[in-house]
Amino acid sequence: MALGTPNDKDLLAAAYFYRSTSLLRKAAEILENTSDVSFYGELQSRIKKAFNEEFVTPEGNLSSSKQTAYVVALSLGLIPGDLEEAAAERLAEIVNEYNHLTTGFLGTPDLLHVLVNLGIWRRRTNLCTDRNTRHGYIW
Repeated sequence: MALGTPNDKDLLAAAYFYRSTSLLRKAAEILENTSDVSFYGELQSRIKKAFNEEFVTPEGNLSSSKQTAYVVALSLGLIPGDLEEAAAERLAEIVNEYNHLTTGFLGTPDLLHVLVNLGIWRRRTNLCTDRNTRHGYIW
């Protein structure tokens, strides 16, 4: 990998930076601290913009082809709405390609929620119907 090329760790770090900033903004809202709400809201917007510039293609694909990358980006709302369906379809393709989960502890908790919420669970994956599929600890 060339120096300066984004990788999975960079993508996940940026995604969780976004998530952490989102939690701080929500805490500021609860505490009615308007200056922090504004600060973290603006930071959150900048992180999302940078994430999309760095890791999302114009077609809605990510720079990573890992299930976890797609699950995390989709579950946190980092993919723009007009590209969300394409990213979800790519996730379904990757799941079917392996015919089992490869998400590990970061992606597994949200994988089914993402597939179901985006409406591609039944028509695009065979995780529940294939008796040979290794389901891991998702069930």
